[in-house]
Amino acid sequence: MRIIMNLSNIIKNSIIKNISIYNSSDKDIFNFKNTTLFSLNIIKSCIINIDYTRLSDLNIVPIIVSDYGYLEPYEFAFSLIITENPDNREKLLLKHSGKNSIEEISNYNLDLINNTLFELKYNSIKEFMECITKYIQYMEIKEKDLLNCELLKDKGIFYYEIR
Repeated sequence: MRIIMNLSNIIKNSIIKNISIYNSSDKDIFNFKNTTLFSLNIIKSCIINIDYTRLSDLNIVPIIVSDYGYLEPYEFAFSLIITENPDNREKLLLKHSGKNSIEEISNYNLDLINNTLFELKYNSIKEFMECITKYIQYMEIKEKDLLNCELLKDKGIFYYEIR
């Protein structure tokens, strides 16, 4: 019997196994309440070096560790849903925004959904790489914006939980 690991375990195991080759710093991995969290930098370095054969649902949840504790800005979570019949982009936007037309969706929400939520077929490896790259580029900008907010004043560190 062949065991197929889910995508989140493949990515986590690859990062941990190969941490020394990614020129990581002490801040690239953080253990919190029996959960291993990763910096966006280490995810970015690792994700392109994995040999993907099959996809499964994947969530990457951003977490800010700060003086205030552990904050989870869920709206910025990467969500990959694997399905036999992925919705087209417009249908996906409408379904997740709860709106009846694209014109009703704010630019902020269009941008957010377009960069964080994806539906693909299980063997869409090329499309997965495009989606994860798009998300990483989006979060590189959002991390700076969120850490500069009045509450944090650049005193937080972003990590990501791979689920």
